Parts: sequence; structure tokens; C-alpha cells
Amino acid sequence: MSDAKIVTAAVIVIGNEILSGRTKDLNLGYIATGLTEIGVRLTEGRFIPDVEATIITTLNELRARHDYVFTTGGIGPTHDDITAASVAKAFGLPLILHPVAEKLLTNHYGPENITEARMRMAHTPEGAELIDNP
Repeated sequence: MSDAKIVTAAVIVIGNEILSGRTKDLNLGYIATGLTEIGVRLTEGRFIPDVEATIITTLNELRARHDYVFTTGGIGPTHDDITAASVAKAFGLPLILHPVAEKLLTNHYGPENITEARMRMAHTPEGAELIDNP
């Protein structure tokens, strides 16, 4: 009998566009495959709307029961992209302009094409580490 702890994860797919069927989710299966390959057991996946209270409640519930919680969706430049701010609130952290994310967006779009809406995507909970997504 092994005493090895089973490492678990949950995925929260966030977005009204997913729930309405306008956008098809491809992230859950991709994440599940990657986690399985490294020995992490995905034990739960939830689809929720772009509602701050729902995001905060769901995140806090799942992080209390899992080693890892992944969120997808809700980090674009539109008014309903509230995932980063909601995650910050769930952890009791300020939402900041991440200097590395700011540089990445400026380099991607060019300084002349940076807008306030695009720069919203560079805000993260304080202390967040970026994951490269080429």
C-alpha cells in the first residue's frame, strides 16, 4: 500500500459566452490531459458565468478541497472580463498592473496600439506569476 498523496486539481471555466454556446470550451480537455500526464488527478470541472460573487465563491470552495485550481476565461479586454479582479478579491489581494504583462502586451500590440481596454489584460493579483502562453 502506498502512502503517496494523491494530488488533485479542479478547473473553473468562466464565461457567459461558454454557457450560451457562442464559444466552445477547449480548455478543460486540454488541461485534463496535461494534468494526467504529470500525475495530477483532475477531480472537478465547473462552468460558471461572469459574475463576481459566483467566481469568488466557487474559487474559494474549490481551493479549500484541491491542491490546484485552474481558471480559464474572463481575462480579455471587455467589460465582462472580471476573472483577474475576482481572483484577487478571493485571495484578499490588490489587483495590480503586472510589469511583465504590461511589457508583453506593449511589445505585442506596439506602443501606438495600446488601449486602456487592452491594458486591462495586464492586471493580475499582486504576487501572481505569469505562465508563458505563446
